Amino acid sequence: MNYFYLNVKEEHPSMIIADKPKGTPLAHLLVEELKGKNTMPFVFELSQITSTQKGVVITPEITYSDNYWPDCLLTSLAWFLMSPKLKNIICSNLSEYDNIDWIKCSVHYKEDTKDYFLLRFLDQIELSELLDISRSRFIPNNGYPNVRIFDLEKISKYSVFSPGWNSWDRTIPNYICVSTDVRKQIIKSGINGVIFKKVSTNAM
Repeated sequence: MNYFYLNVKEEHPSMIIADKPKGTPLAHLLVEELKGKNTMPFVFELSQITSTQKGVVITPEITYSDNYWPDCLLTSLAWFLMSPKLKNIICSNLSEYDNIDWIKCSVHYKEDTKDYFLLRFLDQIELSELLDISRSRFIPNNGYPNVRIFDLEKISKYSVFSPGWNSWDRTIPNYICVSTDVRKQIIKSGINGVIFKKVSTNAM
């Protein structure tokens, strides 16, 4: 079995983003505030983010695309939100070992407000418990795995898992890992806005 990183498909120089309100805590602080909650306490605003020579610019008007509501939506917290369609595919392919829940998020643009979902991992599984330690490479000062080789025997019981390094990033990561079966279902269903990259394992 193979596994794949699932992330938002980035577009350049502009792409759609769900922007947090001003004054929203940083992501790692917000993870703590969201414990025990399944609804985001604020509404995201759909916006356009553009890379320019002077830096990144976020504007409220989307001009480069007519597809305002992709299935996988980047946020200004660096997390990504899933449409109900993508959420349902994940849920229908879970194994008995996948311990997750969802945070419902509202995203507003002009006259429309749509529901998206943020995936949260409930088990605090240390990344080191999923890696082939002998083949991975770590930064000496802090032990961060800059080359990750996953142990296929350790991850094979999961359909979806978090590659996050620290406690808050393990809970709500910036991207996730999914099994071959999940990837196939996502592609078959015509989900848009996602990109896959093969996970390195010790079976390769």
